[in-house]
Amino acid sequence: MRETDVHRLHELMIAKLSENISSEEEQFLDQLIATDLEIRHTWQELKIMLQDANMQQEWIPAATITVMPQRRSTSGLFCMAGFATMIIIGIGLGAWGWWNIHRSSLVQNALSSTQIPPVVRQRQITLQLTNGNIIDLSRSQPALSAGYTRLNNTGQVLSFINNGSYMQPGMNHLNVPPGRSYQLSLSDGTKIWINADTQIDFPFVFTGNTREISIKGEAYLQVATDNNHPFLVHTPHGTVRVLGTRFNVNTYDTSTVKIALVEGAVSFKGHEQTVHLRPGKEAVYTRNRSIQVRSFNADTVLGWRSGKYYFLNTRLSAMMEVLERCYGVAVKIDQPQLAQEPFAGVLDRNKHITVFLNNLRNTGMVNYYFDKDSTLLHIRRS
Repeated sequence: MRETDVHRLHELMIAKLSENISSEEEQFLDQLIATDLEIRHTWQELKIMLQDANMQQEWIPAATITVMPQRRSTSGLFCMAGFATMIIIGIGLGAWGWWNIHRSSLVQNALSSTQIPPVVRQRQITLQLTNGNIIDLSRSQPALSAGYTRLNNTGQVLSFINNGSYMQPGMNHLNVPPGRSYQLSLSDGTKIWINADTQIDFPFVFTGNTREISIKGEAYLQVATDNNHPFLVHTPHGTVRVLGTRFNVNTYDTSTVKIALVEGAVSFKGHEQTVHLRPGKEAVYTRNRSIQVRSFNADTVLGWRSGKYYFLNTRLSAMMEVLERCYGVAVKIDQPQLAQEPFAGVLDRNKHITVFLNNLRNTGMVNYYFDKDSTLLHIRRS
């Protein structure tokens, strides 16, 4: 089988698992799976490996597939000279790898998940009040005063109550930097789980006919039901309108907004187009394009709440962007061509950063090092 044919088949399988495949491609792949025993075997192995929510650090270099010559077959998309099952075996403490990687020695890192890698500089979680004052929320403080509002900042959760009849107007600005996460409880009972590198503007007290906040980054919201006061979430490229529901907002890509609905109902308006979502559906709006509605994988979209990030056919450059947000590190990929290499696997943010890096290195394609003052992480080809 030509190497390009193998890669194309693997890309189709990953695209199907990530629900990012066209109907024509899916029909073609389904036919291959149904008629070719070896391909069906491979598909089953890949599903087991990538969809196991309990796997820890599992890496598959999408550009390296172990194959054996088999019978010839043809298709309209590409010609196949044969295919063999990708051999996937357990390595070390639950990590996975390819058969050719099994022969290499693995470096296991036993550092505690509570340790901070030397390159990480813990940045402050800050709250800028409407009057311009800035409060450091990085440490638990059970009682803080913000005018007529008393803040409670314990257990990485900010809540507050108003001490008087005065309703302080305006928006407060909450900044959660890379390498950190936080929770926010609003005055109406709405709860927000905030991912790293995210900013939220919110009032201490909602007034008027609507409840409105703004989000830039990623957050999961559990909106308190109030049929008389719709909840509006403003994003850089559109607005989500809800009454009471659970959903995820992702605006990390500066040109894209993703709204994934878990429970209830929401509408999203972007670029003079409005769509209504049902649970299990995601609205994806890219600037100056129409809104797409599609099903989403809950593990992939919501896994960040438990510290898990799932990658399916993901470019190394995109993976490093996630690494920068999760750990607050600066990353440089030394060879530009390497940035485009696709991988599949899982990052567990609860583990030390070197666990991620060592397992990535075990693919045999990538290595890493820190510069002399440990302020920059370099990624290079092995």
